[in-house]
Amino acid sequence: MKPRVLIVDDSLTVRMDIGEALQAEGFETVLCADLRSARDALVREGAVLVVLDIVLPDGDGLDFLKELRSSPATAQIPVMLLSTASEVLNRVRGIDEGAEEYVGRPYDLGQVVARARTLTQAAVSGGVSRLLAVDDSVTYLQELGSQLRQEGYYVVLAKSGEEALQLLEAQQVDCILLDLLMPGMSGQDTCRRIKERAEWRDIPLVMLTARDDRDAMIQGINAGADDYIAKSADFDVLKARLRAQLRRKHFEDENRRIREKLVRTETEAIAHNEAEAEQRKLNQLLRDQQFYTRSLIEANIDAIMTTDPRGIISDVNKQMEALTGCTRDELIGAPFKGFFTDPARAEAAIKLVLSAKKVTDYELTACARDGTKTVVSCNATTFYDRDRTLQGVFAAARDVTKSKRVEVELSQAKAEAESASQTKSDFLACMSHEIRPPMNAIMDIADLLAKTALSPEQDKYVQIFRRAGDNLLNLINDILDLSEVEASQLELEQTGFSLNELLEKVTERVEGKARGKGLTLACEIAPNVPVNLVGDATRLRQVLLTLMGNAIKFTEYGEVSLLITPDVDSSVPTALRFTVSDTGIGIPAEQFSRVFERFTQADSSTTRRFGGSGLGLTISKRLVELMGGRIWCESTVGRGSVFSFVVPFEIRAGAQGPPLT
Repeated sequence: MKPRVLIVDDSLTVRMDIGEALQAEGFETVLCADLRSARDALVREGAVLVVLDIVLPDGDGLDFLKELRSSPATAQIPVMLLSTASEVLNRVRGIDEGAEEYVGRPYDLGQVVARARTLTQAAVSGGVSRLLAVDDSVTYLQELGSQLRQEGYYVVLAKSGEEALQLLEAQQVDCILLDLLMPGMSGQDTCRRIKERAEWRDIPLVMLTARDDRDAMIQGINAGADDYIAKSADFDVLKARLRAQLRRKHFEDENRRIREKLVRTETEAIAHNEAEAEQRKLNQLLRDQQFYTRSLIEANIDAIMTTDPRGIISDVNKQMEALTGCTRDELIGAPFKGFFTDPARAEAAIKLVLSAKKVTDYELTACARDGTKTVVSCNATTFYDRDRTLQGVFAAARDVTKSKRVEVELSQAKAEAESASQTKSDFLACMSHEIRPPMNAIMDIADLLAKTALSPEQDKYVQIFRRAGDNLLNLINDILDLSEVEASQLELEQTGFSLNELLEKVTERVEGKARGKGLTLACEIAPNVPVNLVGDATRLRQVLLTLMGNAIKFTEYGEVSLLITPDVDSSVPTALRFTVSDTGIGIPAEQFSRVFERFTQADSSTTRRFGGSGLGLTISKRLVELMGGRIWCESTVGRGSVFSFVVPFEIRAGAQGPPLT
């Protein structure tokens, strides 16, 4: 059975609008234009809610409200007043007479329906059952409890404000009836204490007072009471006012529930909108990333392709289309091996990637549709989805046709250069061997001629002859040594020798030239250097003679020195450092990298001034490196040069000498 609502309003439009709105929500409506027809409808059909206009043609709506509240048959029917903004005093009177709700013009039909639903639900449910009555008069308290229990309420009694607060701590109530004047904690203080607590603040509180005057009402309202009732009033009035408060509480609870639902709905809508916006943003980011990734693939200079584990092409870029002469649609779904001159090798490449996870520099020859063949170098790897499930092979093929052609040309040129170098080295070695015997014969004849009786002029010519021959013989020896080193024909000896004896022979060879130029010659072996060594003494002496000879040649005054020390920077504990210093002309810093090149001196004028082939340092560098060492120079123009080299040696077993530290 549908709940019936009586709508009393002299405006046909208002009656129809409210009636249709309530009918749409499942209510049955009875429409009345005046009070006479409203009274007849209540007697004949009854109602669970009355929607009442205050101003009616045959009477005052507030008088009709008082009439409803005074009759036991209609006292419990909730009433919703319809009023205008100018009828504020009538609204107050209506609430004072027991109206549960009012709605002002212009009417919000949604609000009317929501409040009607709340009021009817409260009426049908029979109201709230748990009440707390507080009064210091035991007689009145017992009578009040009895009257309320007859109405079906569950009533808890308290004789003081302190006892009421203790009861509220222990149990929940739906409405409080509180005496204003009590000894100890007054009703006003008790009310204030209740309303200060957040969990009790919304409980309707009706103040009871023995004084029916304005001051008593103001005291109760100021204390936070929701309503007040004079104790002298009839209990039926109290019950009606109590029902109004319970309906109001139910209505407020329903409103709160609706508001919370609306807030939740709004929050969910906002969250949904934010989620949709975030999803749109993520989708756009995904599209941007896909576009960016595709752009990178298409911009790559290599032919890019992906295949599934069976070797079937799943994607390609423009370069792959150009390489094969096929469109992307033609390539996707086709076997990878079908676009190469050696399908078996191409298929093997896919299998190799799947087993080894990646392949680099794998050469294949692609065959385009028009027959064009292109040598490519493939780099490939496997790729997976986010669950690490194998998806296939990602491969990049780079056109290496030109580089292969250049590689072949370079290989041929290298072979030709090596052949020419070998021919040159063979020629130099052969010529040096062929020239040396006659040159030695010429030098021997010059030595014999110098021992005969010669005039001063003849002796001068013979000495020039001997010096020129000596220079030529040195040049021949340098060329022979260089050719042997470059041809890898030079073999080092590993024999025992005395460092002291070797140094004496070197000194003997160069001290005459040093003395002839007025230079001081100093040769020193550090005390902690072993002197009995195993190595190639001949090649060591050759390097020292070259460095000492150069130092004397390029020094006009001052001194030339040789210092032999352990090399503390070497990882080989038996390595020795040989340092040749002079106070000569020096070498510019920009020429350091060229001093060890063939046929090179720091300055072209140096050759004209001091002579020499420019091979000595080149041969020395090669010999030091053959002995497992390194050589370098330091120099300052005008202050001299320092040439140093480090060579590892073995210590001769059983030989006496200081240990190397």
